[in-house]
Amino acid sequence: MVTNEYKGHKFCNGAYIYKIYRKNTGHDLEEEAIRITNGKGGGVGEFICDLYVAMRQCYDTALLKVDTATIISELDTGDITNPEFFNLVMETYLDGKKATPVAVVQDTLQTE
Repeated sequence: MVTNEYKGHKFCNGAYIYKIYRKNTGHDLEEEAIRITNGKGGGVGEFICDLYVAMRQCYDTALLKVDTATIISELDTGDITNPEFFNLVMETYLDGKKATPVAVVQDTLQTE
């Protein structure tokens, strides 16, 4: 399990992340991650927010009782389009492996 921190908020890629992501979004995390990292379609900003929320809730299960919008409000709009934030979240999800270069999705981030 990999744990990271962004703006003082810890998050991780623990085993329950898949279940939490599906509960929050109704989508399969693995399928969404593959779609995003392959540059298929939009929704990168929404995906990265949903993934961040699931990882925050995975790290701190008390957050499962908190509305996801409250957790997302920890982020500024600039964070969501920030390549460093994207890479940190994706590398945490991928268990410390390098994420797809943000240049692949940067155009999508700018057009959302």
